[in-house]
Amino acid sequence: MSAEVAAEALEDLVTPGSATREPPVILDAVARHFGVSVDDLRGKSRQKEVVAPRHLAMYLLRADARLSYPQIGALFGGRDHSSVLHACEKIGGQVARSEPCANDARAVRDLLR
Repeated sequence: MSAEVAAEALEDLVTPGSATREPPVILDAVARHFGVSVDDLRGKSRQKEVVAPRHLAMYLLRADARLSYPQIGALFGGRDHSSVLHACEKIGGQVARSEPCANDARAVRDLLR
């Protein structure tokens, strides 16, 4: 079992009711936490300061809002579903292995409460 699969399986235990979160609310919380704009998150910039928050936003949209990869890609300027899949897998692994990434995910989820 991969770390992402385990994280998704336990998600409802950690954040009950997360499936009701709306995408704009999640995007706003990520933007506030990282000090970037929602437009930056949705934009094409490849700057490190924007890419990491964008990937976390994609991960949270998948895990908490239960959106499909194509739906998430559409929210981010028509990105391909495979780009979203890559971001979700990358962040899922980092949340399981990296305390700073797990803390960022937890902090954003705290903002959503």
